[in-house]
Amino acid sequence: MDCEMVGVGDDGKESILARVSIVNQFGCCVYDKFVRPTERVTDYRTKVSGVRRTDLMNGILSALTYLVLSLTSACVTGFLLEILQSESDDG
Repeated sequence: MDCEMVGVGDDGKESILARVSIVNQFGCCVYDKFVRPTERVTDYRTKVSGVRRTDLMNGILSALTYLVLSLTSACVTGFLLEILQSESDDG
């Protein structure tokens, strides 16, 4: 899991989440979303974060809610695929 942060506040030294990325055990990206900050961004830290203003304009509104729903969906899908595979191995 990796998170990119951008700067907020008068001097841009406070950090707020701007991007969440998750890879599986094989290094394949399974989740990669920009997050729309809840505060005015004063430093995008683009050289380090790679995040630009335009990336955040279409970002998700609630990172935690979206992440939980996405991961739950992925886990349920994986669980169902595992069951189907197990049934086909038994049959």
